[in-house]
Amino acid sequence: MCLMILESMMEQEKYFEKNMMALKERDEMLYKAICEYTPAEEGCCPQKVLAKDGTEITKITKDGKEWFLNSQYRPVQEAVTFVEQYNKVSDYSFMVFLGLGNGIIARQLRQSMGEHVRLCFYEPSVEIFMHVIQNYDISDLLAAGNVYIIVNRLNKEKMQIVLGANIQFDTYQNAIYDALPKYRQLFLEDNQWLEDLYRQDVVNIMAYIQTQQEFGKYFVINAIQNMKYLLNCNYRDDFKDIFPKDMPAVVVAAGPSLEKNIEALKKMKGKALIIAVDTALRYLTEQGLRPDLAITVDAKKPIHLFDSEDIRKLILVSDCAGNHQALELLSGQKLIFSGGNYVYYKKVFALKGREFGFLKNGGSVATVAFSLLREWGFRRIVLVGQDLALAPDKVHAGKDDVDLYKLNGNKIAIEGYYGDTVYTTWDYNEYRRWFERMIEEENCPEVINATEGGAKIKGAIQMPLQKVLDTYCTREFDFEKAIEEVPPTFTEEDRSKLLAMWEESVKNIEKLKRNFKEGIHLIEEEIRLISRGSYTKGNIRNIHKKLNKIFEECDSYMEIQFIDSMVAEKEERILDDIYEMEESNDEEHCRLLEKLKKYLLSMQDVTDEVKELIVSVINQVQVG
Repeated sequence: MCLMILESMMEQEKYFEKNMMALKERDEMLYKAICEYTPAEEGCCPQKVLAKDGTEITKITKDGKEWFLNSQYRPVQEAVTFVEQYNKVSDYSFMVFLGLGNGIIARQLRQSMGEHVRLCFYEPSVEIFMHVIQNYDISDLLAAGNVYIIVNRLNKEKMQIVLGANIQFDTYQNAIYDALPKYRQLFLEDNQWLEDLYRQDVVNIMAYIQTQQEFGKYFVINAIQNMKYLLNCNYRDDFKDIFPKDMPAVVVAAGPSLEKNIEALKKMKGKALIIAVDTALRYLTEQGLRPDLAITVDAKKPIHLFDSEDIRKLILVSDCAGNHQALELLSGQKLIFSGGNYVYYKKVFALKGREFGFLKNGGSVATVAFSLLREWGFRRIVLVGQDLALAPDKVHAGKDDVDLYKLNGNKIAIEGYYGDTVYTTWDYNEYRRWFERMIEEENCPEVINATEGGAKIKGAIQMPLQKVLDTYCTREFDFEKAIEEVPPTFTEEDRSKLLAMWEESVKNIEKLKRNFKEGIHLIEEEIRLISRGSYTKGNIRNIHKKLNKIFEECDSYMEIQFIDSMVAEKEERILDDIYEMEESNDEEHCRLLEKLKKYLLSMQDVTDEVKELIVSVINQVQVG
């Protein structure tokens, strides 16, 4: 018996050492987490046992019940059968699985999928994972370049990074979520968390593409038109160290419940930073409250929301592609850019040493405001008017008639602020879930939901606004003055640099137009050769070499992003079609070439419009 125990310990040591060596080379973060791991009671009690065919499998005991993570009879055949359902998966797919287990199914997946398929396994039980690396050789999986292994309590925070990196605009349609056998039943909450995380990334990509198709042209027009305000602007990074972090910050949305909180909110002025979303501005100013900041992000936000004397005096925070007409109305004051997706702005702000980028948010102006305050370091963020649910007869506070169509659309029943049932829309519900995910993050500030109505936000502290005022608003600070005193990012001395950059862009757009024209000519030549059947592989290869050179040059110009967004409404994504192509023949080849030609024609058609927009900005800034 002693000899058997000794042999077992030696075997464990061998497996553990081999697995850790593989892990150290592939994932040093997980390797270090294992080295620092302190065992804690989980209640899974994993054991290695033999199946009927002699294969080593894993059994766990949880809540007094025994579970086998593999078939007790033919575990390898079980793995083969499980993987067969994915035999038509594209070679460029990304597959996410709840569970890793002892690696039998994971290994079968890796061996059966195409070489470019990426696999991500999330093991919800650190106890099972530690048992596995001590009792099984999974070094091949740990070392594989196309396999991500994430373990609860060891490197769980990496999951969101891996999902974001692999669910992209050209790959989201080939993403798959599933769970290994038994894992859904055993780990219900983990399955819900992971599936929600996965689906949210897919939904975000789909929403972004849909938004680009619907508003892409407006994004470009706004982004270019808004460049003329750069000499009177700040970037969000300029304000990271100017506010007292222990004072509250309040995000004021326009939900109907705002009406019951307006008096308490007025008393918070100067005792908390107040940032109000665009749809709340009319109601607040009509009630005599001037927020410290107004914020907008939408490309087509109704301009009447900003068209009053009191609103025009506010300091505005905007995405670089926010409605340029709104920025024009408020341009007499300081403007603050919150961020954006355009590479062009990244290069513009790099002139002043700023890392311009997209501000992580949940798709609404209120979530952008929340992320902004979080980035500025506030340790307590209060939500007001963030109903995220519908009142019987209105969507926003006051007499606002924006978004009234939501009252007649499909509704979702959810838990309300007071534990009752309230009804919301699909988009409002997504914003609610985004807040809940942010609150779960380790570095999230304290979030107080002082809405006093609407939807319940899990994880937020529910507290009446009056109590927030009495408890936390105990000192004063002139937030508006502090904001005003921050010098602009760009000064008059930068005018010549900006003009030179824009003039260079005009030249680049002219080069892009020439490249599009040449690319169209080459595609037409290739179609003629194929249609006549008078081509050789050398002919086609030579044309493709020239096309690739043209495309590489086009991609080197950052202005291409403007042009691409301008045509997003008309053109489907070419890559979608390419991934779905199942056969390679002359007819299919010509069809795709015609589609590429059409896309380049669309790009060529809008170059003059983009050029004219930039020339207009140059002319306005030159005389400014």
